This record gives sequence, C-alpha cells and structure tokens, in this order.
Amino acid sequence: WSAVRSLGAAWRVEVAGPRPHRHHAALSPRGAQGPSGSQPGRGAEGGPGMAVRLLGIDTGWVATGFALVDWCCGTPTTIQAARTCHTEPTPKQRRESEVIDHQRRMGEISRATDSALADFHPDMVVVEALSLGAPNVRSLVVQALGYAAVMCSCIRAGVAVRQVAPADVRRALDVQPRKGWTQEQKKAAVKAAVLRYVLAPSCATEHEWDAAAAALACLVPTPLDLVLAVQAGRAAS
Repeated sequence: WSAVRSLGAAWRVEVAGPRPHRHHAALSPRGAQGPSGSQPGRGAEGGPGMAVRLLGIDTGWVATGFALVDWCCGTPTTIQAARTCHTEPTPKQRRESEVIDHQRRMGEISRATDSALADFHPDMVVVEALSLGAPNVRSLVVQALGYAAVMCSCIRAGVAVRQVAPADVRRALDVQPRKGWTQEQKKAAVKAAVLRYVLAPSCATEHEWDAAAAALACLVPTPLDLVLAVQAGRAAS
C-alpha cells in the first residue's frame, strides 16, 4: 500500500494558479444568466479574449477516455472531440509473462495519449486523481500503471497537467449519487451533469463522459485562475 501511495504521489503534477475570487468569470449551466443578465461564462473580469482548451483524460487499465473541451468567455462551452483507447489482456495461453503483458498495455495507453496530445494541442491536461478505493490491491496496481502511462506521455510532451479528485468532480458538477445507486445510474448522473454545461457533446462512451466531467470540473465555478495559469505557460514558452 505504501508503495502504491508513493507512486501516486510521485506522478502528481499540478499547475499552481491564483486563488479564485467571487467576481471572476464563472461557467454557468446552459441557459443560465449571471447576476446582471450577463451571458454564461462572462463576468466582471471576463472578456472575449479569454479562452482555454482542456484535454480531460479518464485514466484506466481496460479503457482510457479522452475529451477535448473548449472554453471561451462569453460563448458556449463545447466538447470538440472525444475518443477511447481500449486495451485487452493477452490470452493466458499466448502470454509470455504478466510483466510483458503489462508493458504492452502501458505502451498502448501511452501511444494513445501521445496521439491525442498531437492531434488536439491542448493548453492543459486534466486527469482524475488515482482513487485508492479499488476492491483489491491488484486492481489498484493496474489502475496505477494506466495512470502512470498517461502521465509519462504528458511529461514527455511538456504539457501542463492539473489533477482533480473524483469527489471534487462530483461536487463541482453537482452530482449527488444516492445510496444504493448502481454503477449505471452513477454514470448516467455524470452524463446528465456534463450536458448541463456543454453544447453539442461528441462523447460516445462512459470513459469519454468521465473525461469531459474532469475537464469541466476545473472550469466550475470560476475558470479565471485556470486561464491565467495557461496564459502564464504560453508566455513562458
């Protein structure tokens, strides 16, 4: 357990930004208006030039979801593209060893991440934090391997990464699972939450919806600190 916790800590990469203030431009549900009748996403300090492109990634071992979210102050938030990378285990009768199988699957996840970064050119990547609530140690280890493969690709590409905890995603998007809900009901609640904020989503799988939710969680309720961090990164490069 301590080794797995260390792995999660070692791969944690976050972008520090100024603390949000009450008057910063807020991302509102579609159709909502600001306190003075302003358009969604436009606030007292917002302007049309403020924009950010986020690549949300739902890390996993069997499937990894990607969703590209474009936010521009004063215009509808959109999911421009989404894709899922599926990795299948090698059949035991053809498997040389479990380690080699792990290497192959990590390579597939890493290449899929490299491809998404090259195709989408995001300003920042948002990943859901590694959850320690796996049912057993083996599940936790392989989830950590998938997470590590994604993070390695982001580090090689030199792209800024922000991490959000699953509880923070639910809190930001007002997803409140009830006791006794099935996994399907929880996924449906996440999808419904995303649909409250975006226009013309292109997500097809639950992993893509989760990736979009992670990205949106960084924009709710105030995206200005995120935009400032992205702009600082652009200036530095």
